[in-house]
Amino acid sequence: MFVSPTGGPPFCRHGSPELRGTAVQGFQRPVAGAITGQRGGATVRRGSRVGGAARASSRAPPVSAVAPCVGAGAVGEAGPVDTRRRVFPYGLDGPPQVVALAGGAVLAALVALGAFVSAAPWPFVLLPAVAAVVLAGCAASFLHASLRGKFAVWRELADGLALRGDEDVLDLGCGSGAVLLLIGRRLTTGRALGVDLWRRRDQWRSDPRTLRENAAAGGMGGRVGLCTADVSALPLVDGCFDVVVTSMTVHNVYPLARRRAALAEAVRVLRPGGRLVMVDIWSAGRARVLVGLGMSAVEARGLGPRMWWCGPFVPTTLVTAVKPLPPRSRDEPAAGPSREGGGWPR
Repeated sequence: MFVSPTGGPPFCRHGSPELRGTAVQGFQRPVAGAITGQRGGATVRRGSRVGGAARASSRAPPVSAVAPCVGAGAVGEAGPVDTRRRVFPYGLDGPPQVVALAGGAVLAALVALGAFVSAAPWPFVLLPAVAAVVLAGCAASFLHASLRGKFAVWRELADGLALRGDEDVLDLGCGSGAVLLLIGRRLTTGRALGVDLWRRRDQWRSDPRTLRENAAAGGMGGRVGLCTADVSALPLVDGCFDVVVTSMTVHNVYPLARRRAALAEAVRVLRPGGRLVMVDIWSAGRARVLVGLGMSAVEARGLGPRMWWCGPFVPTTLVTAVKPLPPRSRDEPAAGPSREGGGWPR
């Protein structure tokens, strides 16, 4: 994976060429023919400023025109990529919570067993036994949501987006790449960019190296890029993406002001007509925030037992929204990218 220099062309087919402050790893949109060097045996292309007459095309260049961010011969300073499949290649969400729930279940079971052996009154046996069962059930639902449920849900959501294949997609809080790579497989000339701060307490195995390994194992290196950044202050220009997705990320953003800023950033980087898909806990109130940010067609619905994180006590909500097209006169052609076939998953 190579690291593109700050100031190169942004992840955007239109508008300002400024990439606001930080480098995107493994993804740049070059101007054809602007070859500046070789790294690791792969050609690295860097574009010049893009805009107005200098922009060769409003379409993304073919995949072969951009050096892949992962894979043999294109890893640059990041070192070789291990493509061996591991157990739980996408890690585990919320390791501290899983340990707390499982540990609490074991402790409560031991207390109940001790009370039973010592012939204590039945309430001293029954109460910790019930607590052990509840905590074990919560831990089991957490593991199921993290290791199976979210993948089934996101496969349905990705299918429901009905992507044409040429879209630019942003994944906020991409972690080890589960959603980013799932979306990336549906792209042809489009690209998927993942943004994260890579915090292990939020997800075990959440780091760029793990994502690179997963991308390499799936043959996805040429269609995805990484950017280490705060989701509440994205180093990306306005109106760059056709779709913004985020899975179990926004609730980890503190304080509330930064959480609202993260939603505002998601809206900012969407193109007019672009779609936002947010899967998270406690997110019904965020739908109201999106309405306040000017988004249209805002909907929220529960995702059911497949994404219960502590049984029915911590359910997950899907929030979808569309960025409105700018107003136009009757004589003007419709603005923004076409969205034919881009329905919402149900």
